[in-house]
Amino acid sequence: MKQTDGNTHVHPALLGAIIGDALGVPVEFSSREKRRNDPVTDMRAYGVHHQPAGTWSDDSSMLLCLAESVSETGWNIGDQMARYARWLNEGYMTPHGEVFDVGGATRAAIRRFQTGTEAAFCGGRDERDNGNGSLMRCLPAALCFAHSPDGLLAAAMDQSSILTHAHPRSRLACVFFGFLVSELVRYVGATHAGTEERTSGANAPAAGARETNAPAAGARETNAPGRVAAGAEPSQPRAREAKAPGAGFSQPRAREAVAAATARLTHLAG
Repeated sequence: MKQTDGNTHVHPALLGAIIGDALGVPVEFSSREKRRNDPVTDMRAYGVHHQPAGTWSDDSSMLLCLAESVSETGWNIGDQMARYARWLNEGYMTPHGEVFDVGGATRAAIRRFQTGTEAAFCGGRDERDNGNGSLMRCLPAALCFAHSPDGLLAAAMDQSSILTHAHPRSRLACVFFGFLVSELVRYVGATHAGTEERTSGANAPAAGARETNAPAAGARETNAPGRVAAGAEPSQPRAREAKAPGAGFSQPRAREAVAAATARLTHLAG
């Protein structure tokens, strides 16, 4: 994904996600109590997956595949799935050229895609298919559509999930995460511009209105939200005059972002 003066948050956001993933890889599946007694404060070697320090997981590999797809082809779910398949089969976007872990739902969805199932119908929909695999990789979609109308943002996040995880809870988690990222991105933009570019429901369609550019969930369409043509890039947020970054995210601000994201989702659903 390309970074411009108006979206300087992209690279730090992606890098932060990958660093957090690498910190967690050696202690995956451990309990909170164990981590309280032995907190992770730096990169660790080996551990659960026996990987060198700084190794990121399948979550970051798929996140990078999505970021590259959006940057190079626009919004194209067929291309996204093809890159996920390349990751699984060739170790693409892995730190050491090999896949050391993959979730069952993700593997099954990629296998369906490779045997001819359309990308939008590859994700499992049963209770046992529910999981966080789609949530862990969907940050690039949220960043890409952070300034889009709420219906378009929600459709992109939903479509990002159903490629591998089509259970309603998985999809809802990705949509909510998209609204939360949007809140934080808009806050950063407003802080840098010295304005109060606020949100809550500001871009939501009127109750009962239909978002004409957003694809229906599960639609048979490979160039989804807004029908971005292959090879084209999604429109970037307009450039703003850069000022001092301002304070980081305090706990009250984080709570405000969660509340605002919830309000936008509720408004759209209502």
